[in-house]
Amino acid sequence: MEYLSYIIHGIAGLCAIVVCIGIFKTIDWLISLKYQSKDKCEDCRKEIFNTINVDRNLLIEVNTKVTMILEHIENKQKGEK
Repeated sequence: MEYLSYIIHGIAGLCAIVVCIGIFKTIDWLISLKYQSKDKCEDCRKEIFNTINVDRNLLIEVNTKVTMILEHIENKQKGEK
């Protein structure tokens, strides 16, 4: 009977150790998910900023071309060549 008590305490101790390890692994997994999603977010931000910069540069080029065309039309209307 004494040995049965030792065996039950041993099994309970092993279960407690397994539960503690499981809790630490779960916390580690949750933290890694946070940093993984942060990295993905940074990648998305880089893509968005690149798209915005390309669009802005294209708009500047178009605006410049339209300004040049309008100046040319105004000069033509004034009789300048």
